[in-house]
Amino acid sequence: MKHGLKNSVFWMFAGSGTYALMQWFQLAIISKSCSAYTLGSFTLALAIAAPVFLFFGLQLRNVQVTDSRNEYTFSHYFGLRLCTMIAAFATVCLIGLIGRVDMGILTAVAALKGVEGMAEIFNGQQQKLERMEFLALSLSLKGVAATIAIPVGVYCFDSLAVGLALAVALNLVVLFFNDYLNCYRLFGRKRFISLRGLNYKSLFVKSLPLGFVMLIISLNGNIPKYFSELLLGTEQQGIYSAIAYCLVVGNFVSNAVGQSFSPRLSRYYADGERIRFIRLSQLFVGGNALVGLALFLFTLVWGEWFLRLAFSPAIAAYSRLFSLIMLGGIFANMANALGYSLTAMRVFRIQPFINGIELVVNLIGCYLLIRYYGLSGAGLAAVITPCFRLAILFLVIRNRLNRRCG
Repeated sequence: MKHGLKNSVFWMFAGSGTYALMQWFQLAIISKSCSAYTLGSFTLALAIAAPVFLFFGLQLRNVQVTDSRNEYTFSHYFGLRLCTMIAAFATVCLIGLIGRVDMGILTAVAALKGVEGMAEIFNGQQQKLERMEFLALSLSLKGVAATIAIPVGVYCFDSLAVGLALAVALNLVVLFFNDYLNCYRLFGRKRFISLRGLNYKSLFVKSLPLGFVMLIISLNGNIPKYFSELLLGTEQQGIYSAIAYCLVVGNFVSNAVGQSFSPRLSRYYADGERIRFIRLSQLFVGGNALVGLALFLFTLVWGEWFLRLAFSPAIAAYSRLFSLIMLGGIFANMANALGYSLTAMRVFRIQPFINGIELVVNLIGCYLLIRYYGLSGAGLAAVITPCFRLAILFLVIRNRLNRRCG
């Protein structure tokens, strides 16, 4: 049963919005109840785990959703994701042993990312069938579960690691009783998971470029945190990471709409409906720009008040940094929209090169700007870097569309 695009967008907003709000609550609880060092250790653990899990995730969900000709079965996606999540967990633990990281927090964060990665494959099947209400429920339940677990660990056991471990346990419950059972019903109560006799090579090779894309995108988001940790210390890194997390508001809007638009964009492009594809892409990019602009204007007027309410007076002193980061968010969200359009066109191989250029710009910019201007330099880098990606994506998409019509 296909649902309307407006209905799909509504459910994705509901689910992604609830999930983003719950993540903000989690960060607010940690920033208000734990030391600045613990906050920095948590955000550093996220900065280490996120790129690894996104790389090993191979963007399988997007490949699954845009697989309009059913080139691969659900079992292919599920089996490959299971293998890659195990590899990702092992890699994060190895990095933790090499570096100076709180292993309790890092291991719990990695386990949580692994469970979320498995849930994505079930969510991808629901998204592909445009049953966004199931996906929204899944995101909401996982967000609420973690938001309940973290304060239990912090207040009852005086340990963030314990709270994160409880979050992993609750997310496993959601994974089985919601994600798995809902997909079981969508498949008509037939067996839909089998790990026997499956050849993952073709799917792995097809998805690997997208894994590099996600790795580079995640590194681009986390490079300011790495340089802040290296040059300014864990506490300053924690402050930057808390403020930068506010970008999730724009990201959730972009991703909610993008996940709803992706199946339709993919069909329009596959069917040669160029005009409809362009119009829907323009609507997506324009909407992202307006949302980003509204958030930026909000920070100019009420930025300090919001940071004080959301986090702490110490973080509220960095309201100018908040405005700089949200200015960069306008361009980042527009580029994110074009990235969804390029993926819907099934153009995968060039994406690592596009994001690689952005990575080089980001590395140079963060090193020079943070070194000489501190956290303000990180904010400037957050504005400059996404502009490069936005321009390159626009040129690539225009060229591909012209070649297809030519």
